[in-house]
Amino acid sequence: MAEDYPELFSRPEQLDRCRLFAIAWDVAELIAFPPHAGAASLDARHPHRRLLSMLAGDSHLDRMDRVQGAPA
Repeated sequence: MAEDYPELFSRPEQLDRCRLFAIAWDVAELIAFPPHAGAASLDARHPHRRLLSMLAGDSHLDRMDRVQGAPA
């Protein structure tokens, strides 16, 4: 998709906007389905764990950005 629509993927602060959308999605999911266990026992895909990863700078978006920014 990035090859077909490069203008969508070359916007300033694009990664920050994606992070904001991801955080909003995770918070909405946490409100609807709060965890019933501690974070350590939750699956890595649980919104609580995704938020922790986002705050630690190791979210799926951060990992994707590192791969995309790596020299070829």
